[in-house]
Amino acid sequence: MGGSGYDFAVRPQILGAYAGTLNAASSELAAVREALAAVHIDRGWFGKLPQSGLLADRYTAHREAELAAAAELSAWLATAADGLGGTAERYSGADRVAAELAGTVETGLGIGTGLIYRTNPIPESEEDEPDE
Repeated sequence: MGGSGYDFAVRPQILGAYAGTLNAASSELAAVREALAAVHIDRGWFGKLPQSGLLADRYTAHREAELAAAAELSAWLATAADGLGGTAERYSGADRVAAELAGTVETGLGIGTGLIYRTNPIPESEEDEPDE
């Protein structure tokens, strides 16, 4: 067993897929929030008993807090998706640069084909696919 213990493989496609999943969740949550925001309950619907005003106030405070939380969570999901998408792009770019450099070195040394990564990409594994 060798290595530093920090060895890992990054699959940019998986990061991109997860970013897409987070973007979809953000959009869905935003749509739910809009639907909830469209529901209005009149204060009078809580009745005329002495505590009905308190109940109406608590409902209003709870509703506003939930709408704010949904908006905040939707924004966080979108931000995470943007970050993952950017990370996937950077890893893909780094892989391309490394492959091109390795191919150039091979060609310069007169060994190999100079097409390391382009002809033999890292195989995809079904176990790396995100769960739906």
